[in-house]
Amino acid sequence: QLRTLQAASLLSPSATASIQSMAGWSLATRLLSPPVGRLMLLLVINAGANDVMKGIAYTPAPLKQVGGGLPLDDFMSEAAKPLWGPDGRGDLAMMKHLGANAVRLYGNDPRQDHRSFFDEAHGLGLDVIPGLSDWPFVQMEGNCMQTGYDCFEQVKEAYLGNLRNGWLLPDGTYHPALTQIIVINEPDLKLPGITDPWNVTRGLISAIDGMLSAEQEAGVTGDRVNFTVTFSFGICYSCRQNSAFGAKPGLGQMVQLKYGISNPWEFSYTPKNDLTAFFETRFTNSFNTQNSAADIEPLFLDAYEDTFPSTPVFIGEFHSPHPVRDQAVDVGQILEI
Repeated sequence: QLRTLQAASLLSPSATASIQSMAGWSLATRLLSPPVGRLMLLLVINAGANDVMKGIAYTPAPLKQVGGGLPLDDFMSEAAKPLWGPDGRGDLAMMKHLGANAVRLYGNDPRQDHRSFFDEAHGLGLDVIPGLSDWPFVQMEGNCMQTGYDCFEQVKEAYLGNLRNGWLLPDGTYHPALTQIIVINEPDLKLPGITDPWNVTRGLISAIDGMLSAEQEAGVTGDRVNFTVTFSFGICYSCRQNSAFGAKPGLGQMVQLKYGISNPWEFSYTPKNDLTAFFETRFTNSFNTQNSAADIEPLFLDAYEDTFPSTPVFIGEFHSPHPVRDQAVDVGQILEI
């Protein structure tokens, strides 16, 4: 799940310094190879004044030429330790030095052990926000698009692999570095797409159900980590909406998912777990956007606060490179919201 570099923005030293000193609403940068220099504005979260996240979305992609491939894009793995570990390039320590307190990841091979990455991040004071990969959803043989968008078995198996490879401590509790788990990134663009919200919703509620069953089978104890689905900032005209605000980017997908969680039978799905209780106690909304800071309140937040007054939300990717603008100014503006 490597992202292209074409939207990366080169921040000046003064802009980087301003990032390190920001408080309140928080900024994150995306660390690209080389480790310092090319940064992409990424992550902002409104989690309350006493719970501020400053995150970096990490996909270093150590390629020396355009168009090269990687045998593994799981940068939490032992194979990537020369990039993030203390005996190598030390990317995680660099993130902490930049002022981050969280790191988001994309690629995820459940066969790989992630304990060392979590230990290193936690020791540095960095929370970890990993996501499931696209493999069980749209890539593997027998993926859930091939099973009528019932993702239960595929996602349960994948998440069990994660839980058994470093995500749980020996006593069955989640590793303390973990704070959010991204079920899937931008499902409205690929599962199968924003024009088919019925199947997107069926896929999501069955995937979440599979993750909850994986927790039971793995014997998870103690406090559970929140799950989130990170939507695009597209407008889903076919989704349910808050009628008082009309169609808003990202929001319709969230309303549709909440409806599906409360009414799974309308999507021809019978859950094995109490999805409503799950949503009310451990779900976070999230979305990615390339819109500028000036757009976020009128296009999303005003309507969101009315629609989801008690459900936290974060922006998983915040960068607005087109048209070219001063990224430091854009970040400063969103921090004032």
